Amino acid sequence: MLKAPALRIFGAIFAVTCAWASSSETRAQGLPAIAQNSNGAASPSAGSREMVSWVVLSNTYVDLKVDSLREKLDEVYPGQFLPPRNKNFVIDGPTPGQFFIKSTIAGAAGMFMLISVPASYTQFSGFAEVIADPTLLRNVKAQCCWLSVDLVHRLTTDADAYRFIEQVLAKLAPQDAAFLVHPEKLITMPFDDNIRRQFATGAQILSSP
Repeated sequence: MLKAPALRIFGAIFAVTCAWASSSETRAQGLPAIAQNSNGAASPSAGSREMVSWVVLSNTYVDLKVDSLREKLDEVYPGQFLPPRNKNFVIDGPTPGQFFIKSTIAGAAGMFMLISVPASYTQFSGFAEVIADPTLLRNVKAQCCWLSVDLVHRLTTDADAYRFIEQVLAKLAPQDAAFLVHPEKLITMPFDDNIRRQFATGAQILSSP
């Protein structure tokens, strides 16, 4: 179990990372429309460190609690999140559906924010503004829930962080998950069984140089 001093420390870290995540999302909403959909990946953030993040869109809300999330993570990384410990842990965020996760797992390390929301992602991000295909845009807007995992503090490399994010989303994304979005690169692609399999194996569909 996490001891009280550790909880206070990581609670403070979580408050800081919440603010970071919020500002990152705000920046994503204001990005110029130069990024592409699944056919290309021009990045508007040249010269600065890019967000390490994926968002899955679906019509099913992934209702998680700390205990259930910890159990799911332990299924992905057996023996790493159960029993609860200081090395790898999950704590609640300030609102339901938000969680702060620390992973020191070799090849999948980092501090992450996981968010699950029963609302359209178009309410929180301007990513859909660069989608030119009307059918794709209509289908994207029809998704009423989203699940994201963002890196909020780097412990090793971006590649390790993407591996954690992708393996966790492969486990948690609901069966009707339809689209995968990178909130800064403004990439939108179908989330299908092939993507889920690649995520599960840590294939890293997208990673920073």
